[in-house]
Amino acid sequence: MLRLARQQMTSLQQVMLDRFQRGLVAHSEEYFPVHWRVIGAEQMAEVVRLGVRRALDLGYQTERDGYLFHSLMLYFGSHFDTDPQYPWLANALADDSIGSRSQRLANAHQAAMDFLDDVAGSQGELMAAALQSLRSTVLPELRREPKVNFEYLLSVLKSAWPRKVERVGEQGVRGLAESVMRVAPTVGLKSPAGACLYVIACFFFGHGLERDPQFPWVGRLIGQPGRSDSPASSFQDLFAMHLDALEA
Repeated sequence: MLRLARQQMTSLQQVMLDRFQRGLVAHSEEYFPVHWRVIGAEQMAEVVRLGVRRALDLGYQTERDGYLFHSLMLYFGSHFDTDPQYPWLANALADDSIGSRSQRLANAHQAAMDFLDDVAGSQGELMAAALQSLRSTVLPELRREPKVNFEYLLSVLKSAWPRKVERVGEQGVRGLAESVMRVAPTVGLKSPAGACLYVIACFFFGHGLERDPQFPWVGRLIGQPGRSDSPASSFQDLFAMHLDALEA
């Protein structure tokens, strides 16, 4: 009987893992063309590595688990499972009264796709309209540094993406705001309007933007000195460029 030494087993496991990750990158190019176009092959590989590492740490072991986890990351942000605006996702993944861990992930994925169809539209038309509103109305208004509070934030989100606000609910929006506003100053957004902008960005693309490899430009702002214009404009400019890339 063939016996493999521990070192050989470790090498074999790494080869299999590398092959799986390459498959996920190729899958992303084929099935997530917008994500691929916006962030590119090198950055997508970073997303894949993070996703595989997180999935393994959470106890997911099959290739199917890896594909489902990666899909959820691309649709809802790389830290979807802890996002305050999606408590139902975290609950579905943690409910050990329903099947195996893999089955719970599959159930959560199906619920997430149903949610996405509802809030984004069957052809993505609702999300496209929300992104257009964000570019043409919300960003210019926030550049003028209006007085903001939670009611203002909620009204802006309702005007930009009413269906998602309805599904997430005021409590979900409030939970998101409370969890991410403290991060805003680390990326140069130190005014109330800047903090509001950061919450809006996380509402659209998922919390944890500053540590999400899908948005490397956010992480690069951490600890960087301000430019000749205000630090808030730096984030806004890069955010606007990201939105432009999505629509290209």
